[in-house]
Amino acid sequence: MKPIRLELKEFGPYKDEIIEWDRIINEPIFLITGKTGSGKSTLFDAITYALYNKTTGGKDISSLRTKTASDKDKTQVNFDFELSGKRYRIERTLAYLKTGNKNLTSGKVALMKYNDEELEVIATKEQEVKEKVEELIGLDDKQFCQIIILPQGKFKEFLLSKSSEKKETLRSLFNTYFYQKFVDQLQEQAKKLDSNNKQKEKELITRFEQFDIDGELIKFEFLKDENFKEINEIILSQENEIETEKKELDKLNAVEISDVINQFEVPEIIIMIFRLLKKDKAADVFSYLDSDHQEIIIHASTDIETRELFDELYFDDIVDIIEEMPFDIVKKILKNTDKKDRHLINQLLKYPDNSAGSIMTTEYVDLRKNMKVSEAIEEIRKTGKDKENIYTCYVTNESGKLEGVLLLRELIAKKDSTLVSDIMSTNFISANTNDDQEIVADLFKKYDLIVMPVVDHENKLLGIITVDDVLEVVDQEITEDFHKIAGITSPTDDSYLKTNIFTMAKQRIGWLAVLMISDTISGNIIQGYESVLARSIILTAFIPMLMSTGGNVGSQSSTVVIRALALGEISPKNAFKVLKKEFSIGIIVSIVLALLNFVRLIMIEKINIPVAFTVSITLVFTIIISKIVGALLPLLAKIVKADPAVMATPLITTISDAVTLVIYFSFATTILKL
Repeated sequence: MKPIRLELKEFGPYKDEIIEWDRIINEPIFLITGKTGSGKSTLFDAITYALYNKTTGGKDISSLRTKTASDKDKTQVNFDFELSGKRYRIERTLAYLKTGNKNLTSGKVALMKYNDEELEVIATKEQEVKEKVEELIGLDDKQFCQIIILPQGKFKEFLLSKSSEKKETLRSLFNTYFYQKFVDQLQEQAKKLDSNNKQKEKELITRFEQFDIDGELIKFEFLKDENFKEINEIILSQENEIETEKKELDKLNAVEISDVINQFEVPEIIIMIFRLLKKDKAADVFSYLDSDHQEIIIHASTDIETRELFDELYFDDIVDIIEEMPFDIVKKILKNTDKKDRHLINQLLKYPDNSAGSIMTTEYVDLRKNMKVSEAIEEIRKTGKDKENIYTCYVTNESGKLEGVLLLRELIAKKDSTLVSDIMSTNFISANTNDDQEIVADLFKKYDLIVMPVVDHENKLLGIITVDDVLEVVDQEITEDFHKIAGITSPTDDSYLKTNIFTMAKQRIGWLAVLMISDTISGNIIQGYESVLARSIILTAFIPMLMSTGGNVGSQSSTVVIRALALGEISPKNAFKVLKKEFSIGIIVSIVLALLNFVRLIMIEKINIPVAFTVSITLVFTIIISKIVGALLPLLAKIVKADPAVMATPLITTISDAVTLVIYFSFATTILKL
């Protein structure tokens, strides 16, 4: 930085002073000299105040105002300087208290740039000026003062002190504590490396001790000169086969390889195939394996192999794996992760099950809005390799609050000088860490998202959820709904073959017992009409058909309504419209089925017309009522905040059976006069 012009008004000992360096100095290095107290330091104070709103010695800024200044006189510093061939001007007015006032008069600041002789305003707000000055000069206020001036009083102390004290004084003056911290960090890393080397050495010693040298030598006593060639050829052929298998595996993607490994149950084969994989591909394959095969591989891996494997995995995959592993495996995984990674894993594990926080990952691209496009792209290049998604970038402030979203395709289409703040979108969809995963899945579907940011209650960005995680959620929810529709309580996430038979029996027996007992209602109804059945045995033959049709019709309606409720297409307030629609459908369906049944009974079964009519008219009413019941029960369940799938489906059959029998016997006694 080259000073050009300094104008002081009511500043320290200077009432109205102008220093024009460009007119009096033509040398790159010059000396400012004078007696103690003549105002040399004040010039540096003025420059520092103009640039940073600070003083060189940490004095109160208010002390910079001339003591003899009147209320109408403003304390002002105007500083012109040159950087990289460009000239800038900064004007700063000090806030001061007028006589008789309680509040300070406001100070002002403006940073400007010369375009020929015209001044272009760059910034007028304090924070904006601070950021721009630091960006231009490359130093903050502390660094600027340490480089520019040696404070009075420190020089004598420095000359008379011991060597150790000189060292401490220099550290204080130039703030070299950072370098000491850097040295300490390097020493700590060296200790870790030494520790790792010792660990590797221990593992090698352990393997060597476990190796039976004498036994192995006995095995190879037969290796004579005459048969060594033959044995060597066998070994070479086996190596060629292994290389062939490696090449075949390389042709497959991670999912296909995981499918191959998942087919095997023998641990030795699983481990052998996995170790044929390249390091980078092995991690991808591992994330797609089922938990049993993952456990086998981790159990067989050394600490170093485990560390290398989990270093390649994303955090959300690590969390999913840990949640399904037994304690000894979890202990081994955590032991072989860095302290920082271990902290993040523990944080993710603390979120409630089935919440947005439990399925998010912390590996995302983080940018700042004051970055240029070129800087943002460079940041993506440096950090993108380890991120789960780079196509959507997130803009945060210094405190981590989410301010905007930026797509990679938009970023690369803009000029390098464009600011991120000019192209980022502030209209984005986000989820809270405690939001239910089903709500998150609905948002993905509604807004056609591939990734979504996750924030806390202060809008701080904590992670992202990707579409692959949402697909897993959708799969879980569909499976759960199927279980509930089937009357299975407390469904598990385990696959069919892995679920214990007693667990499965416990899940199923509850509703089956309820339905079995409720079916006694149908039995009691039939017992009540024994006299009717005795007078017309033929009526008995049509009871299963009528009850089955009623149950099927009701299940159809309930399934459609439950699905519509789950998708948000309808709600309880649409009950009248739903019932009206199902009633209309019931009339059409019942008439068609009743006519078909009537013709079948007359033409094929040779049933007399009164009986055929009784059965057919019962069918009409059964279908209409079952349609209404099937639609009504899920809506009622939603109103009372119960799960429609659990409540509706098992009850429909019981209700429809009872209603069908009452209608059937009522028509039989009336039409057939029994």
